[in-house]
Amino acid sequence: LANTGHQVSFTLTQPTNSLVLRYSIPDAPGGGGQSATLALYANGSKVRDLNLTSTYAWVYGAYPFRGVPSDGTPRHFYDEIHVPLASYPAGTVFKLQKDSGNTAAWYDIDFIETEVVPAAYAMPAGAFSITSYGAVSGGADATSAFQQAIAAAQPSGGVVWVPAGTFKLPTRINVSGVTIRGAGPWYSTVELGDNGRGGFYATGNNIKMADFLMLGKVTLRDPDEQVLSDAPLEGNFGTGSLLQNLWFEHTKVGLWVDSGTNGLYATGLRIRNVFADGVNIHANVQNTVMDQSVIRNSGDDALAMYSRGSAVTNSAYVRNTVQSPVLANGIGIYGGNGNRAEYNVIQDTVVGSSGITVSSRFSPVPFSGTT
Repeated sequence: LANTGHQVSFTLTQPTNSLVLRYSIPDAPGGGGQSATLALYANGSKVRDLNLTSTYAWVYGAYPFRGVPSDGTPRHFYDEIHVPLASYPAGTVFKLQKDSGNTAAWYDIDFIETEVVPAAYAMPAGAFSITSYGAVSGGADATSAFQQAIAAAQPSGGVVWVPAGTFKLPTRINVSGVTIRGAGPWYSTVELGDNGRGGFYATGNNIKMADFLMLGKVTLRDPDEQVLSDAPLEGNFGTGSLLQNLWFEHTKVGLWVDSGTNGLYATGLRIRNVFADGVNIHANVQNTVMDQSVIRNSGDDALAMYSRGSAVTNSAYVRNTVQSPVLANGIGIYGGNGNRAEYNVIQDTVVGSSGITVSSRFSPVPFSGTT
């Protein structure tokens, strides 16, 4: 959409009360991105202007890629927004239009996704709300409130509650033996730090997390072997751990599962617009399964198993959807013992990539058993 009045329309085949838009707008001349709006109409009536940015897109040059346009060879063009809406029935025509106040030089529209978002979940009885320990939606650093709520919940293996709102977690904190739940990923947001830091680090058994969004502010990939930012969710998930209905966006990776994890089940994850792997099951991890999840626009392997130093054993990626990894593979299995990738859909790999690679690259522990 390059000129005022240019538009594209979509007719709903199912009802919706939400919109996800995958788009690209130009970078700023010197890099770093720019912001612009784009008009959304429903059945000819304007709904609102959508706030778009290219801050989390556009990297250049050779690996690990910088945000400097003069490096040439641009990539990672697209980003997404998700927007709650009023309810619209099937047959509604949504139109995206460049109006006179929409100032980007051009707008590339890849697709929209719609869904009926359920009502926000209520706080479980007996849960420990972070707001009871001083967290304020849209307020200051809530790290202490998260830590206090986790400490209060640990003796009983209770629930830490993240209510609807946006709560800042710019420092990574340890988690074990509790459930952390939100009101749903369209409602409860854990916002990570401006410097790429923050998140949860798993340190033991019986860790359960569900129903919230982890929203980062990462704009570049860390160079190899240099840890300049945190994974939003990382560590040893022990036994009895579950990750469900979590959403990750603008983070370094989505999920980094590390040595000691045994029996983790991850399901229903949305991992979008990250700058390295979507998920990496790494080193001495056993009996871990991830299924029914969507990984889109990752900066490296969307789903990796890397037996670095110790074997990943008897673990699986099953019934996931991978779309448009910017670099590397849909699924990469590097060494290990008896691991599986089954019934996954992998679309639109771009550079240095296979749909699925089974490889001894990066000197992993050699393969054994049946992969």
